[in-house]
Amino acid sequence: MVLFFAGSIWLALQNPHLYNRCAKSDIKWENRSKLLMQELRSQMLDIYCLQEIDREHYVGFFQPTFREWGYSGVFKKRNGDKPDGCAIFFRNKTVKAVQLLGVNFDENAFTRKENIGIVGIFDIIHRERTRKVCLATSHIIFHPTYGMTKIAQLRMLLDSAREMIEEQNADIPIILCGDFNALPYSTVMRYLTDESIDVSALPEWRLSGQQQAHASSKFTPPYENKLTAFHRAFPDKGHGFSPTSKAVSSALPTRSNTDGAAATDSANITKSTTTAQIQPSTLADGSSSKVTATSITHTSRPAAVICQPFALKSAYPFFAPEEAARKLGSNRTVKGGPWTTFHSGGQIVCDYIFYGQLRVPVTPTVTNPSFSTSGSTSTAAVPQKLQVDGILELPCADLRRKRIQSLPCSELGSDHLSLVARFKFV
Repeated sequence: MVLFFAGSIWLALQNPHLYNRCAKSDIKWENRSKLLMQELRSQMLDIYCLQEIDREHYVGFFQPTFREWGYSGVFKKRNGDKPDGCAIFFRNKTVKAVQLLGVNFDENAFTRKENIGIVGIFDIIHRERTRKVCLATSHIIFHPTYGMTKIAQLRMLLDSAREMIEEQNADIPIILCGDFNALPYSTVMRYLTDESIDVSALPEWRLSGQQQAHASSKFTPPYENKLTAFHRAFPDKGHGFSPTSKAVSSALPTRSNTDGAAATDSANITKSTTTAQIQPSTLADGSSSKVTATSITHTSRPAAVICQPFALKSAYPFFAPEEAARKLGSNRTVKGGPWTTFHSGGQIVCDYIFYGQLRVPVTPTVTNPSFSTSGSTSTAAVPQKLQVDGILELPCADLRRKRIQSLPCSELGSDHLSLVARFKFV
């Protein structure tokens, strides 16, 4: 699969200062689109996750091109007046959409922003065997000081994935990818990689690692960091993965269905009473889960140690040992190190591909529906776990040698580098 950034024209117009080192010809869509298609065509993978896609480019450019290549697609626009969003394309011969869900972060009291996510269960067909995988992708809010909002959006996305997996009555692995607008070793990223984190050690504006603290800065932890509101929006649900269960207790939040307008290929998706099951054709302008906060009881101080339901690993080696992480200080990419985006704002890592399993495995109750036996060999006895079988090397060193000053450029049509990972079931 590949994580790919088209680079929204609307976003470029809103942030011209980020591209003042680029030639004007490199920013024009007619030039960038050719480079983007060349790069996408060179991979021809089973699944593509695209970020920063303008809706008009999805409908008029990406969708028809991928359809010619034998792919189906789904697009979810950001809410409000934002024209860009996320898209997933999957190869019809090897991947089938079983269940799809659009996640609107503005429907949660804590994450009330226009960002969105897409979660799906997909059948992966290989050598007459069919296995399921959960895929979740999102472009998390950029604002550097909104650390708890970033964590909350990731939590909402992963809670949706967990519920979808549990409904399949099988321990299905997950692939999580996107632009998470947080740097390696930051508290936001440790929320994904660590078993649990203490979010009270730093002020919220430092949680994403995007803001560098000055030497004169003085901190007096612990910081409340909106924890009371966070626990109200994401109460402990008794699933066994939360270390806050002694301090926080509440009922399950509920989700409801909404309708949206068609803008993509169709797929046969069933409806459920507990999730907003939607066809790809209904994702473009809405149609997502709705989380309703319920009453909650706290101790005198809200629990600062929080976690999420999945045990995740990064497909790319962005996470060095703890000692190396401390030496990075501000979390900015060290000279000569890897990065995933490059513009006038600097070279940083903010894009990721994670994979893993639920911390508390799903125990099938009767029959395991995770494996398709229709026209294929059943693999119900085979554990479903993913292993990275290869990644595409980032061209950071090559771009340095060529003295590229910023992206996009005459060779690459996006200001982000593509992340490509090949997985295998073990």
